[in-house]
Amino acid sequence: EWAALGRQHLQELLTIKWRLAFEGRSFFADIREVSDKCGLVSLQKQLLSQIIHDECFNFFNVHEGNKIISRTLSRKRVLVVLGDVDNIQHLKYLVGRHDWFGLGSRIIVTTRDEHLLRCCQVDDVYMLTTLNTKDALQLF
Repeated sequence: EWAALGRQHLQELLTIKWRLAFEGRSFFADIREVSDKCGLVSLQKQLLSQIIHDECFNFFNVHEGNKIISRTLSRKRVLVVLGDVDNIQHLKYLVGRHDWFGLGSRIIVTTRDEHLLRCCQVDDVYMLTTLNTKDALQLF
């Protein structure tokens, strides 16, 4: 699947380029699918575990998760990549507000629904353009 290759490539590039610039990193290639299978509390725990490796997080609802994420990460410069977001709840409960993360943090969200980004007052939106057939064929 081409989309999966693109997400994997993005993760590798970001990890190589920015591995020293951040105190922690969290990458989810397919939030929609993982959320449907595991739920938001599980995603919150995964986010925290990917950034804070030596700690076990025990909470049982998204509101507790929000408090722990904001308290634990508010002084850390982190990189969080959320791929294939299709629900405002994903953003609300995983990356909430700017002050949940330390200065210099970067949150990258990929979605097909621009409205989700506008609702969350993101700083910048980058719209991908498709390649014409000739340019697309040159990639191969």
